[in-house]
Amino acid sequence: MSSKKRQDQYTAGLVSKPFWFYEYKAYVNELLNGSSADEIRSSAFEKHLFSAAKEYRVKEILNCVSRRVTQFDQDWQELFGQQSVMVQRMMVLLSIMADDKLFFTFMYRVYRDKLIVGAESLESSDVLAFFRLMQNESEEIAQWKDTTIRKLTQTYRKLLNDAGLLAGDKMVPPLPSSALKQYLKAHDMNAYLMAITGADE
Repeated sequence: MSSKKRQDQYTAGLVSKPFWFYEYKAYVNELLNGSSADEIRSSAFEKHLFSAAKEYRVKEILNCVSRRVTQFDQDWQELFGQQSVMVQRMMVLLSIMADDKLFFTFMYRVYRDKLIVGAESLESSDVLAFFRLMQNESEEIAQWKDTTIRKLTQTYRKLLNDAGLLAGDKMVPPLPSSALKQYLKAHDMNAYLMAITGADE
């Protein structure tokens, strides 16, 4: 894992960045077919690789998805191509966690704890409580407006729904494949596995 690529500071950047599963999958497929990053960039603008009409949106998707994908090595890309859609969605969520420190913190502190105690739901109030706690811990987050907090709360829940880990308010404990578990353990990413499964190892 290229952990240095992840934002070291807490940011609210996810407010404007959806799950983008099909775009992530298209990017990985291009890499697996031998395309370079520059070639994929050309395809994005010239061949409409992503389903976006505006050039600025294509650029935004490209920059975000490429960063998420390149949090990991080529083995990850090959593993992604071999998994079911359910596990692929989990892998996209893990990529977002690897790219965004605050979202990882949320998953580890809140989603994991909910799984450990056997909670059946994750409500907006749970996410809001996390942000209020973080405002006490981080001067940067303490300065965020309530509108930003509310938007991030909606975004986090939407990401979990898109990943298949949440259905409405109901938590859906994920079932990562044995190959995904092995990859995470081999790359010293047990904390990521623990965050999405609640397991201790």
